[in-house]
Amino acid sequence: FLENNSDFRVERGFALKFYHTPGYSKGTVSVYFPQEKVLFASSLFLTENSIPDYENYFDLKKSLNYLKNVPEVEKIVSSHAKPALSSEQISKLYLKTEAYLNQIDASVKKHYPSHAESNLEHCKAVVKELGMPSFFAQPTVHQAFLSHLNL
Repeated sequence: FLENNSDFRVERGFALKFYHTPGYSKGTVSVYFPQEKVLFASSLFLTENSIPDYENYFDLKKSLNYLKNVPEVEKIVSSHAKPALSSEQISKLYLKTEAYLNQIDASVKKHYPSHAESNLEHCKAVVKELGMPSFFAQPTVHQAFLSHLNL
């Protein structure tokens, strides 16, 4: 139906631009509103203590890097973070998300074996080390952590 970087026009000049941004899930899209210069980035931006329930760590990082190149974005709205309403806030949002993902990645690589035989105990160790709420140690977060291993 829609292709990456496709335009969608509605009556009276209202336009949207869709970007395929997998990571949270395979079919995730981000929507850019060019007239308002607002990017809705669904669940791609995570900040400290956001539940890391993404599907694929590597796709998430690629999608974040891809969105950095969307021209003329002045505001970003995302499900897991406060709206970024200035270029300074946008820069901080990217930096915070990247730092959080890097922290998670380092902890996963420390606590998970490098093979498929892992269990929720590994997830609990990462959650504890990063100071996340203990209820984050659950199967969807475990699956997100496994995606860091690129098995």
